[in-house]
Amino acid sequence: MTISTRTAPRRRRAGLALVAALFVLPLAACDQWSATCETDSSCHIEITGTKFYEMPRPLDSGEGIENNGTPDRIRLLEATEGGTATIQVGGGEPVCAQGESFTVADTTFTCTEVGDTSIVLDTVRS
Repeated sequence: MTISTRTAPRRRRAGLALVAALFVLPLAACDQWSATCETDSSCHIEITGTKFYEMPRPLDSGEGIENNGTPDRIRLLEATEGGTATIQVGGGEPVCAQGESFTVADTTFTCTEVGDTSIVLDTVRS
């Protein structure tokens, strides 16, 4: 069977696209977000990956929106299973281990689980 010189570059591009998709899709599928709020002041947040997400409630109790009209955002910068997690929220980068808490504005975050690329947080806003 003879492959024409026109067909070979097309097959090569298709093959490269397939290989790229195999690497990119699993990385994109790693980012997950879940937030449930039971009351006006408490929420349960689960983050996997390093993408930014909007906080389900403002960080301040006055219900105001900070940062020039943009909602408060949160993301996981890095985490080590059984170790610590660095979170970017409210203009800072707090670090916490499982069971530890930190406060940003009027919201207290408790790190309930720290995974290899994930974190589970419980929040209470005063």
